[in-house]
Amino acid sequence: MNTYFAPMSIDQDSVVALVTREAAEECRDGRLPPLVLDHCVREAVESLRGSHITTFVPLLALRRVRARIRAGTCDCDGWEESLVTTRIAVFADMHGNSAATEAVLAAIDAEAPDAVYNLGDLVGYGAKPNESISLIRERGIPTIMGNYDDGVGFDRDDCGCAYKDPEEEARGQQSLFWTRSETTEENKSYLRTLLPEIRFEAEGKRFRLVHGSPRRMNEYLFADRDPRTLARIAQSAETDVLVFGHTHKPWVREIEGVLFVNDGSVGKPKDGDPRATWALLAVEPGRPVQVEIRRVPYNIASMAAAIRTADGLPDHFATDIETGGAS
Repeated sequence: MNTYFAPMSIDQDSVVALVTREAAEECRDGRLPPLVLDHCVREAVESLRGSHITTFVPLLALRRVRARIRAGTCDCDGWEESLVTTRIAVFADMHGNSAATEAVLAAIDAEAPDAVYNLGDLVGYGAKPNESISLIRERGIPTIMGNYDDGVGFDRDDCGCAYKDPEEEARGQQSLFWTRSETTEENKSYLRTLLPEIRFEAEGKRFRLVHGSPRRMNEYLFADRDPRTLARIAQSAETDVLVFGHTHKPWVREIEGVLFVNDGSVGKPKDGDPRATWALLAVEPGRPVQVEIRRVPYNIASMAAAIRTADGLPDHFATDIETGGAS
């Protein structure tokens, strides 16, 4: 199982201990004595000291040590050879769709990014709330609280959602109360611990991760939102890169010097493409942040069937995931 690190600022000995523990997994065959491993780790960590990637030193040092071990060249020479690109995976709005979540996590694992973040809304609408929560909990992925996590975790009577008509609102209430009844108390307790936002720096860029917007967890930042509103948000966001979800429609655009990244939805897309969606960000010093919106196929039929057989969930939600919200 992959280990994911949150950004951190800790002393060098702690970083060495952390990286050594993780890198030791590569040395179970005894090909690298502990003292040599310790020396290599210390050299790798020291080579990153004072760089613009200090919040990711444990991740980048581990990557360098692993590469040297696998190549059989862990001789501690040339650690400074080339600056490593920091790659960050983000995903959001799983909404009780465990199959879509599993597919996205597998795709992320295949990319082996330096950090992984979940922007919230683990539950709601889908038939597998506990299974979806477990996938995040067991990996220890840093996760932001979405409005649906708030509604279910605190047993609220409203999820903070915006509905277009009374029929949609009625279905939304059915979903909220069904999910509240199905989610275990242990998982509700976990939802209550989720973060309001995540901030960090990578390669000299400031990142701010939220569920809806920097102003409210349930504010919708659609691509066609009034440009004046988006400009005001950019001007007050105190970040270089703003990453968010909530709308279930991915988009990327620079506004007033701030890169806006909506990473779409894993479990309930609304842009007409039913595949699960996530985003991969690549950060290098002195260069614009590169963003890829990734699409992942998954077993939609199994999740649609689970919704239709769940006593209390409207069949409409099954049609939504089958059509990518185009129904």
